[in-house]
Amino acid sequence: MDLREKNKQARRRRILDAAAKLLQKGGAEALTMRDLARASKVSEMTPYNLFGSKGGIVAALFEDAVGRVVARSFDEMPADPIERLFVSAEALADAWTEDTPLFRELLRTARESGADLSRYADGPISLLQAGLLDATKAGLLNADVPTPELARHVFVANQGVYDRWVDGEIDDATLRTNLILALGISLLSVATPATRKKVLARMAKARRGSTRSKGHARKRSSTGAR
Repeated sequence: MDLREKNKQARRRRILDAAAKLLQKGGAEALTMRDLARASKVSEMTPYNLFGSKGGIVAALFEDAVGRVVARSFDEMPADPIERLFVSAEALADAWTEDTPLFRELLRTARESGADLSRYADGPISLLQAGLLDATKAGLLNADVPTPELARHVFVANQGVYDRWVDGEIDDATLRTNLILALGISLLSVATPATRKKVLARMAKARRGSTRSKGHARKRSSTGAR
């Protein structure tokens, strides 16, 4: 990489870091191209030249976030294919909620700006499909439903959960629980009898964890009100 390209990448990184800070501080309204240029110490045309539009910046931020989330989520996975699917769902939830204010605002801004994020669905769906295929080959799932269809069904169900989280309808703990339940319900449609018991046990564990989290939250709220 020559010096010119290095400088270009450095400006790009500076702009994305500044955009994330603006989103955290003031939401979508604070992310204007003029304020972004000022915060990243570049000319007003530089963000346009590098990203094209505000939507392009949001898409780049989202791509950056997805890359970090996936890299963190899939470092170590259990050998059992079914458990690996559940651990992957938990790891994704943990990664997204590592910085809830930023990721919520980023996803909300992406939705409101009309940024095209459809291409970023391919990676998660491919990972789901690979995990489901491993479970099917291991005889843990029936092949009644084609793996690509099941993977897309799980992805769509997860999107509904994430939308509720972005809108503040559910908290981080409930996001985690609902992702597990959405996956479990999908797996039950193709689970063998032995796998069905394992899936139901995993779903019950998620519900117990959610109940404990809500109890702790109520206790903290009651203590703070005194």
